[in-house]
Amino acid sequence: MDFVEDVRSILTEIDVFGYPLMPYHTCSTENAILEAMAVGIPPVLLNQLTEKYIVEDGITGFIVNNKEEYGKIIRYLYKNEDVRKKLVKMRENMFLTNIQAKTF
Repeated sequence: MDFVEDVRSILTEIDVFGYPLMPYHTCSTENAILEAMAVGIPPVLLNQLTEKYIVEDGITGFIVNNKEEYGKIIRYLYKNEDVRKKLVKMRENMFLTNIQAKTF
């Protein structure tokens, strides 16, 4: 896929944002992860580099250590819409708390 102006229209078609990058990639992932989270898609990421600092494991998404855990969590989230919605709600609450704490 090439560059698109309206990322939201594409991301809203996704239930889970799986992003298994190679361990030594060049830190170009932050925007993609944040864009997915902004439209309410819980991410599943490998425990490496910057990814582990963006997502709180089990709260705003999942951090996994290997391909077996990755597959297990992807399937679990795909089959459990209520869990996906709970993750999104917790992310929204954390965002609002952090913004309010810094604003006021």
